[in-house]
Amino acid sequence: MRYLLATFVVFFSVSSYALENFPNMTCKGDGEWKGVTGPMQTYTTDTKIADNLIQNTYNLNGKTFQYNFRVTFKENGFFDVSVEENSVQNIVGAGYCHDIQCMYKASFQNIYIEESLLFVHKKIYRLTKRVTDSEVLILQDVCKK
Repeated sequence: MRYLLATFVVFFSVSSYALENFPNMTCKGDGEWKGVTGPMQTYTTDTKIADNLIQNTYNLNGKTFQYNFRVTFKENGFFDVSVEENSVQNIVGAGYCHDIQCMYKASFQNIYIEESLLFVHKKIYRLTKRVTDSEVLILQDVCKK
């Protein structure tokens, strides 16, 4: 019983932490996306993370979407999401991390984004919801270093 309790305590003390920064990395990935109607389709993505500036480029059937976010961590893994407009950082959303997984929501330029990130072995597993006035897209990809 002591061994089981000790294992439980060690596991949760090691694995229950919050990220304080996103890992610096550049990666490329492939994924699948779908809209409210129609078939599942594929896309490519390029991501660069440096000093909590996230630059995402998505290429979907000839359409390119690019988002640049700055993440500012606060306590316990919580963070603000901001975009630069006219040389000013404006907070457009918020998120949180626990262990190796993060989630954020942001709204800017008539676009609403929810994204879940899982950082594992130099890869980012993402699930994204992108909403505009004219469409709702669900994107899922793996971005590899």
